[in-house]
Amino acid sequence: MFSVIFHLAGMPMWFTNIDANSLWILMSAISGVLHIVAPSAVDGVVPRRNRFVLGMGTGVAVMEICIVLWT
Repeated sequence: MFSVIFHLAGMPMWFTNIDANSLWILMSAISGVLHIVAPSAVDGVVPRRNRFVLGMGTGVAVMEICIVLWT
């Protein structure tokens, strides 16, 4: 949604530098995590496969951040 609004607005530079963008990105990340965890959840129990995928994704993200900060 953000990308669509950004492109329809003509890609203004002020739009990329406002503080609301970090909130938008954070909310997108949280919704992505909840989307991964939620499918097939029955009685509040998240399937093992979903937890494994979430853990692997988090591990890869942390590893990439460490690599970027190290170099």
